Amino acid sequence: MIHRTIRFGMILRRVSTQFSLASIASWVLFLGLSHGDEWVPPNNPNPRTILSEANLDAKAKRYQLALEKYLWIYEKSTVVEPAFIGVRLSFALAAWNDLANEYPPAMNKLLEKRDEALQMLNEGRDPQRSFMDLAGINRVLKQVPKTVAAFEQLDKNSPRIAKEVYALAQPALIANQKVELCGRYLDGTKDFEKLHESFRMIKTLKGIGDDAVARYESEFFKGVSTIVFILAVNDRREEALEIVRKAKEVSNNESFQLMLDEALAGKNPPSTR
Repeated sequence: MIHRTIRFGMILRRVSTQFSLASIASWVLFLGLSHGDEWVPPNNPNPRTILSEANLDAKAKRYQLALEKYLWIYEKSTVVEPAFIGVRLSFALAAWNDLANEYPPAMNKLLEKRDEALQMLNEGRDPQRSFMDLAGINRVLKQVPKTVAAFEQLDKNSPRIAKEVYALAQPALIANQKVELCGRYLDGTKDFEKLHESFRMIKTLKGIGDDAVARYESEFFKGVSTIVFILAVNDRREEALEIVRKAKEVSNNESFQLMLDEALAGKNPPSTR
């Protein structure tokens, strides 16, 4: 530390003969940002706290410090708190992308992580996690077609992996008019039963609140209507009709009934338009 202080003083003396005080101040800022100690996470890291700190660092233009914290959230947060994965792939990635638009090294790292996710996916390493990371980064970069292209490559070279990640790819595929490709991987009856079971379980939970139940109900309606839409467009009408029948037994909600009828007629549900 003493040697570093001496070196720093020598640099200041040299530049002071050639530059103004304002220029020296800029050098101090540059040296501090470039050669400062790396951020070290605390012994008991809290992902939410670190994300908040990173956002504050970015706002204060402590760009490198913010980047190190966003990287930690991306790489380590779910080891500490597995349930943080939703925040990691949404708010945290969006904040990282905002930083990347101001600080090129952050964009380089974001693209690097996307390349890593794509490579892992193509090699069959933790396919679901890899695809979620790839899709999440492409979403914040507004490059969803690259997610579709990655799935199409899996469809061509690794159908087994494509089947494993299909549910994650479905929104991007539909948004990019790849409904025929969806039809190759959709198991309508099985997927409906999964949605139905999840919805039934949510409704039995105590203390969840009417608003939360309404949100889950809305997701159930959209999910089932999407299944019917994919089946209808892929000429699997009998299967679609059977799911419509079962779905109408689950709920007589008028909006849901209309969504199902429109999906059966080949109109994609609101969540996929």
